Amino acid sequence: MSGISHASPNCAWAIDVARERRLAVNPSWVLTNIAERASRCEGVWDSDAAITTLQGDTRLSRRAVQMAIKEIPDDLLKVTLIGTRYVFKLLRVQSPIDAHDAQGMQEVHPPPVQEVHPIPLSKTLPLGDIGDIGGKPARTKRARPRTPIDPEWRPSPAGIKYAKDRGIQPPVAYAFRNHHLALGNLMANWDAAWCKWCDNEVSWGRAPGKSETLRAANGNGHDRSMAGAP
Repeated sequence: MSGISHASPNCAWAIDVARERRLAVNPSWVLTNIAERASRCEGVWDSDAAITTLQGDTRLSRRAVQMAIKEIPDDLLKVTLIGTRYVFKLLRVQSPIDAHDAQGMQEVHPPPVQEVHPIPLSKTLPLGDIGDIGGKPARTKRARPRTPIDPEWRPSPAGIKYAKDRGIQPPVAYAFRNHHLALGNLMANWDAAWCKWCDNEVSWGRAPGKSETLRAANGNGHDRSMAGAP
């Protein structure tokens, strides 16, 4: 998408609110792009070529863009038409969840490193005694249980840093969560699964491009996926 280079907090908010309000595909997509452009001007986007610009961003027809604008709820977006010039004003900004994620992307505190003390040579066991310490058989390490993803899941601070270092934008976390919720997948370590997802985004060439990131945030690789978003 031309003109769009990064995901702003307002853009992430637009994706979230479109899912919560169950907006149709076109209004959701148009609202997301308006929010991205308005975020550069303190929540207001004033343009003589707004419709043409949104056509290029969304790849919708001119009429489809105009109809989508009319379907966006008035409590989310104020639209003023002055001649041929559109003035879009966001009536809400980023949600508390997005603000928390944005703060986490800026400052990450890694977990403390535990100090490991080596066993003195005098206390090591000969090979024949391995598995029999103090006359008791060695315990078999239990496999970590596989669990479904939490509906309120968010990346840990370390996971946010891992994504940021690879150019992954915050909306991709919604795609990750919704994908595994929809399929009912079970994982032993969701943080590790998130890091693997980020690696796939890079290896498949979907990071840090904005177009692919937004499609991923909608649940799959197609623009129309937003219609059924939970």
